[in-house]
Amino acid sequence: MKDDFRQVTLSGLRELPIIFPDAAEMPELAQLVANREKQAGNIADLEHRIDAIIYDTYGVTETEQDAIAEWLGRSG
Repeated sequence: MKDDFRQVTLSGLRELPIIFPDAAEMPELAQLVANREKQAGNIADLEHRIDAIIYDTYGVTETEQDAIAEWLGRSG
């Protein structure tokens, strides 16, 4: 701690669980993110599909997904 701010170290960053989606899902994920950036209004369907790919990649269970949705103030 320095000046009341936590310092980030390279060794600490290397411990982050960064996992990439399956190669087959990468083009779809990239397209969904690009569409989300362009689209105005209701983007819930796009966000749901993006979330599904990320949840699958990280092995997030349905119970964990529900908890995340609740924490974010979303409904299923």
